[in-house]
Amino acid sequence: MLVIPPVSYDDKNTMLAVGGALAVCLLTWFHHHSQYQRQKRLAVDEDGNPIKLREIPYQPGGLPIIGNLLEIVRNRHRIYDWSVEQCLRFKGQPFKRRIPGQPEIVTFCTPEPIEEITTKQFDNFIKGELQVDVLEGLFGRALIASDGERWYHQRKTAAKFFSARALRAFMNKAVHKNIDEVCDVFERAIQANEQVDLLRLFHEFTLQTFVEMGVGLDLKWIGREEPHPFFTSMHTATLMMQKRLFQPAWSWRLQRYFNIGPERRFKEEMSVIRTWLRDVLKVTLADINKRKKEGKPAESNGEAIKSVIELFVETSNEEVEGGRTEDLVEFLQTFIFGARDTTALTMSWLFYELGRNPHVVQAMRDEIKLKLPAEAANHNVCLTTEHIRHLVYLEATLKELLRLHPVAPSTLKYVVRDTVICGDIPLYKGQMVLLSAYAMARNPDVWGPDAAEFKPERWIDPKTGKITPVPSSKFFTFHSGPRTCVGMNLAMLELRVVLANLVNRYDFEMDPSNDGSYIPSPLMLMKYPLWAKVTRVESF
Repeated sequence: MLVIPPVSYDDKNTMLAVGGALAVCLLTWFHHHSQYQRQKRLAVDEDGNPIKLREIPYQPGGLPIIGNLLEIVRNRHRIYDWSVEQCLRFKGQPFKRRIPGQPEIVTFCTPEPIEEITTKQFDNFIKGELQVDVLEGLFGRALIASDGERWYHQRKTAAKFFSARALRAFMNKAVHKNIDEVCDVFERAIQANEQVDLLRLFHEFTLQTFVEMGVGLDLKWIGREEPHPFFTSMHTATLMMQKRLFQPAWSWRLQRYFNIGPERRFKEEMSVIRTWLRDVLKVTLADINKRKKEGKPAESNGEAIKSVIELFVETSNEEVEGGRTEDLVEFLQTFIFGARDTTALTMSWLFYELGRNPHVVQAMRDEIKLKLPAEAANHNVCLTTEHIRHLVYLEATLKELLRLHPVAPSTLKYVVRDTVICGDIPLYKGQMVLLSAYAMARNPDVWGPDAAEFKPERWIDPKTGKITPVPSSKFFTFHSGPRTCVGMNLAMLELRVVLANLVNRYDFEMDPSNDGSYIPSPLMLMKYPLWAKVTRVESF
């Protein structure tokens, strides 16, 4: 007679361990088999001919389960320079990294794959649910944090706004008025023999300019002792949001659900921002309606000027007082957040570099003296867009700054279907691709052996003396393809006017306390104040 002995406690543990090991083996086999089948499908072209797919290596230092998380945490204070080191290690070729709680990330830092991803195969790569969720709190479901039909509609609407002649006229008026207010701050500092924090001043300038462009309201806050409450909340909310980048998604989502930790602070600051915007909108919309009934459009020097909200209202089929308030708040929130930080940070990094490269300042002044002798002799004159149209070296300086210090150092995309780019690079649904503008700018295979140097001359054709055209997949600061920054031309216009006027009027001796450190976030946030001693330019 066959007798089956009872199973002991130790035997049960052994069986559980064996069962668990078998389950892991089965899951691993299933994953590799599935990956093999997907790779097999991609390994033929449209005509059925075999393709030899490239093996994309993993970044060294990865550990079981946690992948490259420890390295990322260890280098998060210098995350973008660490990414440059990884790109140089792989000689500009793509590589993969793993982080728990996130999809596998494939990094690119050369123009060809960036062009494929952003332009030729645009529909295969989206922001994705995770990234939209990260950004939504700051930007709402507006242009920056949206995909698909919603993004397309908002992009079309925004493009119409930014190309409007009336908005450009409004911007010119606001920029020149606010430059004069910045100069007043400089004059007071000169009289008191005090330094000026350019980082804070440029944020005040851009906030006031873009609020004025957005709703027609003059904050009158440039040079105040205390920052505007709206500015304080914007800055704090941005810092709170960047904390999401260095923790698993489930962690900050849990904090958001229970309204604790940084997520609680983030929610409070965003409430301040949206409440202020709603209050301002009520006044603005009432004024728009009043002028509409009276038939009195706003003008500057005989030219019609319109704020973003006026242009937004014109596209709506509903009454201004109707149910579009939250749409207006969200759109305005995106406009001010997107424009204020990017422009202010660009100007701050620009003057940081000019402080380290005084020969560039002298070259810009030599060009102004050569092409605009009357204006160079009168430092109180306000240089306009018409004056600066032919200042090639100034344009090259701006482009070089934007190349070396892109405000958005990297871009993440989610792969929505299996595909092959550049003929042999396989990408699979569920992966993410990281496009590093910061690393590409320092890649010698893309920009030459002097890639890491601040060198405006690289942009000027030595034969023609004109700006050398560079494809957007290489000069990736404003992105590329259908998602190219919709406000690019307006931003460049403002930067040209500000730079030309400040260089024509003042010298800036930068305090060495700012060493170029940054705060890791979706934007290239400057870590320390940018103190400068300002003096008047007496003559060139």
